[in-house]
Amino acid sequence: MGRLEPTQERGKIAERKFVRAAQLAFAEHGYAGARVSDIVKEAGSSTGNFYFRFKNKEALFEFMLAEFLDRARGAVAEMPDDAESVEALLLWMISRNAQLLEQNHGFYRAVNEVSIRHPETWQKLRDITREIGDVVVIKIAPFKPQIKAVDWKKAVHEMVEVTTGYMANQAVHHMDSKLDSAANINLHFRTSLGILGIAQ
Repeated sequence: MGRLEPTQERGKIAERKFVRAAQLAFAEHGYAGARVSDIVKEAGSSTGNFYFRFKNKEALFEFMLAEFLDRARGAVAEMPDDAESVEALLLWMISRNAQLLEQNHGFYRAVNEVSIRHPETWQKLRDITREIGDVVVIKIAPFKPQIKAVDWKKAVHEMVEVTTGYMANQAVHHMDSKLDSAANINLHFRTSLGILGIAQ
């Protein structure tokens, strides 16, 4: 991967600083426009320290991508088994997705750029979206009688794709938007209910 695994706490702290700095640099300049020197300056570190930890900017991005996928899978694992209603489950899912994307604006802008030349990068995010859809199908099954869509499983997958896809688009193109605002979450919540055919 082109990354030195930190073995000491100070190495882990330095790595986190580079990741946070890259988020900011990618958000401001885009992936292509962000230079290693921008990341180093934002991290308050040195070029030597950066290259000691990462082979190049691409290696840092790959690390950020792997971390993001791990966090997304972790969020899926946290999805409640005992939601009191389909609405509560949808709100949990949408809120958690919004929170994850809100913390990763710069990363998503970078993904958008990198995927043009490396479509396998975007495919990894599509794969995780399908994984999320599979879990949501299981979690939402007890509320199946409320779903009026003809093919309820297909509708659940479409709902997940629309919600995650649109929020990802917001993260890429509207850096100043608050993805986890009540208004945005309500928009996605009402859209999700509509896709599933649940009366509002």
